[in-house]
Amino acid sequence: MQRTTPICMNFVFRENKGRGQLKKHFTVSVIILVHNTEKYLEDSIRSILYQTLDFEQKIQLIIVGDCSGGMCEEICKKYKLLYPENVVYLYLNEYSNKNASYGASVKSVKLVDIDEYSCENARRNTGMKYAAGEYINFLYAGNMWSLNAFEKAVDFFETCGEDIDLISADSELIEAVREKIPFNQKMTAHKIIDIKEQYSSILYRSSSCIMRAETVQNYLSEEHQGSWGDLLLIYRTVLRRQKYGMLSSEVIHYCHAECQETVFLKPDAQRDLQTLFDGLCQESVKQNGCVLQMIQYFMACVLGEMFQQTIAVSDGERKMCCHGVFDKILQQIEDRYLLEAENIDVVVRKALAAYKHGVDIREEIHQIRLKEQQYQESYQYFDKTYKNNGVLRDWFLLHIQGKKVSEYFNHSHYQHIAVYGMAELGQFLVAELRNFGLDVKYGIDRRAGTIAAEIPVLTLEDELPLVDVVIVTAVYYFNQIADSLKDRLECPVISIEDVLYSIP
Repeated sequence: MQRTTPICMNFVFRENKGRGQLKKHFTVSVIILVHNTEKYLEDSIRSILYQTLDFEQKIQLIIVGDCSGGMCEEICKKYKLLYPENVVYLYLNEYSNKNASYGASVKSVKLVDIDEYSCENARRNTGMKYAAGEYINFLYAGNMWSLNAFEKAVDFFETCGEDIDLISADSELIEAVREKIPFNQKMTAHKIIDIKEQYSSILYRSSSCIMRAETVQNYLSEEHQGSWGDLLLIYRTVLRRQKYGMLSSEVIHYCHAECQETVFLKPDAQRDLQTLFDGLCQESVKQNGCVLQMIQYFMACVLGEMFQQTIAVSDGERKMCCHGVFDKILQQIEDRYLLEAENIDVVVRKALAAYKHGVDIREEIHQIRLKEQQYQESYQYFDKTYKNNGVLRDWFLLHIQGKKVSEYFNHSHYQHIAVYGMAELGQFLVAELRNFGLDVKYGIDRRAGTIAAEIPVLTLEDELPLVDVVIVTAVYYFNQIADSLKDRLECPVISIEDVLYSIP
């Protein structure tokens, strides 16, 4: 992600006529930060609307963003009109009067000379001006909650009294293949975490945190605090009481894989890193008289992620990231925390500890990983070829025995068929089915434009006509293909392997 040049922006506040700030009291205020996330915005909104905690009576939704994509603004307008008492829509615009006709009352706040990262802090702070809830959640568009989240969180807060100011939940990625989110704690019951005793139980995602609004107001980020302003906010909140609540695993914060909050290598990384470290250390010393173990461990994880990202980049980029502030902060973290960092693999942990003491082995690690990748690609190719050849062999044996694949479809009463994977296996299947009078409506293949076939060949992005069944010939990727089709077609998705093995 590259930093944009400073720009002048206005927030246009779109509300009901004559209300100004909403005066109605809510239990929870959710501030959704929107930027280039139209694809998942409605998912996020609906996860709030359908909470077991009554939305119309107890939840306020504040949408803040530039609505930079397609139907984004229309989505916001729709929910503003449906729930005028509960929804505040703050529209980011370069011109305060543009589209100002929506809603009868318009207010604007000029944000001068801020980059896109600082703008995020400004959006968060501006949303807080309109928050009327006892508890606050900052939710990035593309993130969602399980429908019991707010009810469980409020009950937990009320049980704990004033012991905690923040509650968090485990996160789960959506549409991710074999990708895991670190630092999940998988609690069997709600639990209070003492950060002095459990220093590795760190918080890494602000979207998964619900906080007392009164405390948040005291720790709002300055607009120029950079890209980690949200993390600085939640840690200041936690350090106040040195405890926080962790919800049981029945409550989940969801995140689309492409919408993860992460650490980016960017031109301002050093500045933002210094701001984050100084802010955490100052707050820790203020509240406890020293830099707590949790702060050291958290910074080790942040540095570890940055360091890990430098392994696959050029030598110049490595030097740009790991110098100056990075090196200075690294020297203030004990080796034990660098070697324990959960979010990076053990090889990178050791490399980071070695780098702290003047030994840089990142290029060696990079070369090893390239060779590992080449090996994996070769293995995958031969494994895929072996599976495809196995299917062809079984098919050939059926033919020798006088049996036909079409028998399966006649027995199963599937008349209208789609075939996923139009390479050699797919072409064989289409030819046999059509030869026996079955209706093969179309094929599906990511290389649709380059395939010559007897039937139309579509991609997953095209509109897929209704069929009785989809047969997948790309057997190596069957599970991923089945997942991608489940929301597109309401019909069985079957591997050609299962078809062959079911023929007696």
